[in-house]
Amino acid sequence: MHSSHSKRLAATSPKVRILCTEDDAHTRELIVKTLQTVGYEVLCTDSAEETLNLAKTENFDLYLMDN
Repeated sequence: MHSSHSKRLAATSPKVRILCTEDDAHTRELIVKTLQTVGYEVLCTDSAEETLNLAKTENFDLYLMDN
């Protein structure tokens, strides 16, 4: 009974939202696929400007930025 309660909570919990910036297309695709596989909602852009615009209009739990 305890495990079904845990499953129910996990199913109703909101996903952690991650916004990342990565200019390399292959790396960007790898980041998105990897993080989505473990259950995160991921938006990834190729420019800091686009990331800043999204950050101003939407809420995210974590920001990842390429140097």
